[in-house]
Amino acid sequence: MIATKKLLSVLFISAIVASATATDYYVASDGTYDGAPDGATVYTSLDEAIAEAGNAADVIHVEPGTYATTTQYGPNLKAKLIGTGTSRDAVVIQSAGTYRTLRMGAGSWLENVTVVGEGTYKADKGGAIEMFGGTVTNCVVRDGTAYANGNNAGGNIYVSSTASLILNCDIYGGSATNRGGNVYVAGGTVRNCNISNGTCPNNIGGNVYLENGTLSGCTLTGGTAGARGGSVFMNHASARIENCTISGGSATTQGGNVFINNASAVVTNSTVSNGTAGQSGGNVYISNGTVVDSTISGGRANGTDWAQGGGNVFADPGRLTRCVIAGGSLGSNNQGGGIRSRNASTVIEDCLVYGNANGGICLEGKGTHFNNTVVSNAAYGVWGYGSNPGTFANCIIYGNYTENGINEWSGNHPAAADMYNCAFGQEYLKGTVAVSTYAGSIYLADDSAFADYANGDYHTAAVSVLVDAGAMDSRTDASALDLDMKPRQSGTIDIGCYEYQKSEMTVNFAYAEQLDHSYAPATAVFSVSANNVPDGQTASFSIDFGDGLEPVVAAGPTVSHTFENPGVYTIVVTASAPGSADAEMTYSNFVTLKSQTVYVTAGNTSPAAPYSTVETGFATFADAYNDAVDGMTIIVGNGVYEQTAKIAVSKAVSIVGNAANPDAVVLKNTATASSGQGDKRVMSIDNAAATVCGLTLEGGQVYHGNGGNLAISAGMISNCVIRGGIALADTDAEYGMGAGVALSGSGIVSHCIITNNEVQGAASGKWAQGSAVVFPWGSSGKMLNCLVAYNRWTIENAEANGAAGVVYHGSTAGSRVENCTVVANAIVGTCNAASAAGIRCDWNSSVRNTVISGNRIGETVSNVLLARDGEIWKDSLNACVTEDALPSGNASCIVAALGDTFKNYARGDFRPKTGGALANKGSAVQFPVSVDLAGNPRVMFDAIDIGCYECQTKPGFAIVVR
Repeated sequence: MIATKKLLSVLFISAIVASATATDYYVASDGTYDGAPDGATVYTSLDEAIAEAGNAADVIHVEPGTYATTTQYGPNLKAKLIGTGTSRDAVVIQSAGTYRTLRMGAGSWLENVTVVGEGTYKADKGGAIEMFGGTVTNCVVRDGTAYANGNNAGGNIYVSSTASLILNCDIYGGSATNRGGNVYVAGGTVRNCNISNGTCPNNIGGNVYLENGTLSGCTLTGGTAGARGGSVFMNHASARIENCTISGGSATTQGGNVFINNASAVVTNSTVSNGTAGQSGGNVYISNGTVVDSTISGGRANGTDWAQGGGNVFADPGRLTRCVIAGGSLGSNNQGGGIRSRNASTVIEDCLVYGNANGGICLEGKGTHFNNTVVSNAAYGVWGYGSNPGTFANCIIYGNYTENGINEWSGNHPAAADMYNCAFGQEYLKGTVAVSTYAGSIYLADDSAFADYANGDYHTAAVSVLVDAGAMDSRTDASALDLDMKPRQSGTIDIGCYEYQKSEMTVNFAYAEQLDHSYAPATAVFSVSANNVPDGQTASFSIDFGDGLEPVVAAGPTVSHTFENPGVYTIVVTASAPGSADAEMTYSNFVTLKSQTVYVTAGNTSPAAPYSTVETGFATFADAYNDAVDGMTIIVGNGVYEQTAKIAVSKAVSIVGNAANPDAVVLKNTATASSGQGDKRVMSIDNAAATVCGLTLEGGQVYHGNGGNLAISAGMISNCVIRGGIALADTDAEYGMGAGVALSGSGIVSHCIITNNEVQGAASGKWAQGSAVVFPWGSSGKMLNCLVAYNRWTIENAEANGAAGVVYHGSTAGSRVENCTVVANAIVGTCNAASAAGIRCDWNSSVRNTVISGNRIGETVSNVLLARDGEIWKDSLNACVTEDALPSGNASCIVAALGDTFKNYARGDFRPKTGGALANKGSAVQFPVSVDLAGNPRVMFDAIDIGCYECQTKPGFAIVVR
């Protein structure tokens, strides 16, 4: 019906103008349109106004009211239709029993109205609006139905053109039996709309069926599908959901919120939550397609079959990139509360999977899993359901639990080559497979690798074993960003879904001057600087040296620091400068300082650095020496320390037996030297600052070599017992030398007992070189206040020569034997006449204040031989005592019987006899000492005694006790 406000001639003129320009049409339910131009036609029938407006430039202005369309298939809108009310529900357009409410063609426009699809007859598509193109903006579209036949779609809106746009609309309450309870989209864009409570009772897409086209910036709530895609079903390569919030959908079978059914379909930058599926994929079911940069949470899948599951996501196959998967749950099965991955083509990368009930990820069939963080899920972290769970790299699987404890991995594990550079919260996965089985993988003993694990911050900590610990991803389509959309591979890629972003400013920290020594206290000078300091600014540094003191604030370029106590120190350096984030660098275990005094406790079961007490000492002497540095003292506790290789003392250390009696601390070599084996001695000393004191060296052997127990070329050994050494020689060997000690170079042997050592054999015409001690050619060594007793040379070679006690020859100036006792040594068998049981001195020998008696070849007295190349060598002995008549030139020496020499030779008491041949008969020595071998004072009375002991009483003295 038309109401006339002006003369017919005016309308005629208007019609002529409209044919060339846009025409405005006015609709009012009561025929009165305030504000319309004088003479304008006001329509009360919306159908008639739509029919009159013939092109996209025309505008239909509709006054508030309710309008019923009566055209069977819905009037076909070609122009703009704009509701003039102050709200969208002021103008209501609804069907009056027709097929649908409205159709829209290309270029049409619908704005600021409510469209209700409640016709008596049901449309087969688009119960409220069918769009062949055009734009619907700022409208409400509700309660449409598409039930006319079996292929019904789009209960509220059916979109069939890529040129269509639905913008800023509320769409709800629609229902379609087949596809898209609220909206069917076969092209175009739905943007910034609220779409809710659609139903598709027989099939798919409760709110939206996205054949192709885009949902952008929309909020979708509710939605029910009788099969799949409770809220959205995506079914085309061009289907795309971006920046949307989708929640509360429900599907009878799969995809409570979203079902993706095309390999090129994408959900991105969206939040999907609280969906429910009767079988699989409580929130999302991917049957080809990708979800990227999205959060998927709170989904529930109620399937009971083994092939179902995926509380949040079911991928068969699918790709998840940079997604958060949280809070998913299942009904009665355990197939992935977070994700169920069921295809070899599935890719899960850079995702955070946390807080899901019924497990984090369930794998069935090979897939690719890179840089994921799977934490704090109940039941398990990952379950390898199939025979080959696929490839796992750079993933964190930590803190996943059952009521019985931690359960990071259940079921089958990948092959060793298919899992690498992962971090686990258990040393053994499922209690059987060691993390170390997988190359580059890490056991996380605690949560310190995370920024704030306890409060749900799973970012990588600034100081973390996860940083730069990953393996490079060689896939051509690998993500270059982490979960925060920040660059990967800052240096080497990190493990987990987050890449630690290093500060722009970086720190340089190094030694400028090394530690002055390696034990505490010690001082070092460090250089400190920063790179990439903002122009015009200066960096300052806070340095925590890790020793419990306050950090040192420094300006650089150097800073010195004294470490007072032993320990391993991690240094943290923080650089600060205006205009830049602070740069922090941790230098783990950068300074190691040992204790200056360490202990060895035989058999200790709990040794612990710095080994500075008896209770925490090293268990073996070899361990202690190997760990030692110059300047240390090693205190060796009571016990026998067996070894099969010599200790080569080449460090400037002091080795001290921790007992009053050296016999209580024994270093023993249990190896046996034989032909071709060479050196099996107990110890060698070749550092001038090394000292060894208060222990026993026992059981060493050499074959065709020097020093069965000890070879010393520098340093000092004192107050020790050296016994039971063997030097082997046979008819093919050149020699066997010094079964007890080989004293070469500048070494010093002082206050030692050298006993029960033996040389065995010698080749024809060769040296046996001293069963107890040998001074090799060129030695400048010294033997002071020592007892050389009960050593033997076993020989059956009439052409061999040497000595059972000491062979001293070829020495340089400064070499000395002073105040020693060489006694009771023996040659057993046949040897050359150029041999002696006691001591053989060659050229450059210097023996002073030494008693050489009681030594025998068989039953024959044989104490001293002074010879070189068959000649008598004179002046080798000074103020010495022996049983033998000595050659001329040794007039200062004394010939005395054993009974006038020792207290009790037969019983091995070799102390001087009171008033005998040794007491007060010595001459001044070059190397005086304060005590004798027994620790008693030297030079008790008129002069020093001869030998290693000092007589402590004077003839004629009587002590009377009253």
